[in-house]
Amino acid sequence: MHRYNITDASVTAVAKACPQLTSLALSGCYITDASVTAVAKACPQLKLLALSDCNKITKAAVTAVTKAYAQLKVLSNVKL
Repeated sequence: MHRYNITDASVTAVAKACPQLTSLALSGCYITDASVTAVAKACPQLKLLALSDCNKITKAAVTAVTKAYAQLKVLSNVKL
């Protein structure tokens, strides 16, 4: 599967179906803040979320999830 086939809807579906996830790599995917929020909410055990080169992810979303979920480390090239 190519990264451009991964959408907010597919990320949300995976997060809801796999709440025990501890890490998720989405770098280079064409996803938005909606995916970041959905994954953080649906996967409380998530410790690592890789979002490098996800150009539609904003600073606000990354900041919000890292503040809300202290155990979560986000790897991203979003300027904080």
